[in-house]
Amino acid sequence: MSNLAHNLPSSFCVMPFLGLHVGTKGEISPCCEFDGEWGNVSNTVFNSARQSIQAVADRDAFIRGDGRSVRPCWKCFEQENAGGTSLRQKFNHDFAKFLPEHSESGGVLNELSSRSGPAYLDIRFSNLCNFKCRSCWHGSSSSWFKDAKDLGTNLGERAEIRSISSTAHLLEQIEPQLDSLRHVYFAGGEPLMIAENYRLLEILITRKRTDIELAYNTNGSVLELAKSSMLELWGHFPKVTVELSVDATRPEAASLIRSGFSFDIFTRNAMAIRMQCPHVKLRFGITVSALNLQELPRTLNDLRMSCGAGPGDFSIHALQSPNYMRPSVLPKKIKKRALAKLKDFVENIDPEWGNEDQRDELIKQIAGISGATDKKARRSHYFRLAETQKRLDTLRKENTLRVLPDVFPKNRFPQPDLFSVRLRGLYRRFRTLSSGE
Repeated sequence: MSNLAHNLPSSFCVMPFLGLHVGTKGEISPCCEFDGEWGNVSNTVFNSARQSIQAVADRDAFIRGDGRSVRPCWKCFEQENAGGTSLRQKFNHDFAKFLPEHSESGGVLNELSSRSGPAYLDIRFSNLCNFKCRSCWHGSSSSWFKDAKDLGTNLGERAEIRSISSTAHLLEQIEPQLDSLRHVYFAGGEPLMIAENYRLLEILITRKRTDIELAYNTNGSVLELAKSSMLELWGHFPKVTVELSVDATRPEAASLIRSGFSFDIFTRNAMAIRMQCPHVKLRFGITVSALNLQELPRTLNDLRMSCGAGPGDFSIHALQSPNYMRPSVLPKKIKKRALAKLKDFVENIDPEWGNEDQRDELIKQIAGISGATDKKARRSHYFRLAETQKRLDTLRKENTLRVLPDVFPKNRFPQPDLFSVRLRGLYRRFRTLSSGE
């Protein structure tokens, strides 16, 4: 899927050269998939982070064709190994055209990239969100705070986590970057609940930078904040993509997996976007975990029927973190049934649905899910999945066993056999002693 100019290596990624991401804890990195940081807004300005020793080293690795050695980038390469399409590939396809002109020297590219402003901006001002999805956590959702505190996984003593102490200070840092920007991505938390995201659009309008492409990942529950209408603001920008997050459409499963979700509100807001902002490109993002793997065929069909989704309107990827919620942790029999459902869906795709290229892309994404599901996983992860869902059921007064019987058959949460656990522990100890460690 790469569309790279400049004869760059196949493992190359444009984001260390073009991207600027700020997470909800203030961490600065090239993109949201980067499992690390180049600095933090609490003590580093954007330009210093992009010129840091680590940032330069990461860019050098990609120039050398050694991108797979950059450890924080493991998520994308793992997705590609499973047969899916990674963000690295998507970014390369969409943004390689914005790479600075350079000679044959990779060093020149690195130097120009560190000195020039970013073309891509993704700032998470806070974790403010009205959902508490089971695959999420307090770091990305303020609504998770109470449950996280009960589970001992909360980050601090406040529900809302802000990436910055001063909005004005961060916006001051963003202002000088506006001249180089070509694309701004908004996620959360829930981006349409965060006031700074509305303010940033107003700044772009005032600065006459409505040529910038906007992209959103939103849960689709709100379209306005106070007296500000996002639909009205989007009317100023010719290029807007909105990806609505949805993990299931079957009502009981949807509201359990994504606590706070209403498919009626979701479809109503999706249609409002289509009617009031016909220029907006509407997409549907599905994160596939152990909980919703078997819901995927129905979800795709429901989005087609209720929201007018075409086969080219989906972004489907397998959940990677937390690892005990990956689809691969399911027992073999359950995975076999799920994979059979996906195969049946692919074999019976309506040939009149969209065009052939769109159907092929959807089939490729489903193949990526199948590949990620078919991987081996530690048996202990399935037990941890069960224990976590059991504890959340107690906290939220919900019933996973009733709502998702295909995930946990026999109407009970599985528990590890203590004898087997002890036996594996003794085996690992024996291996350690045998190796002389």
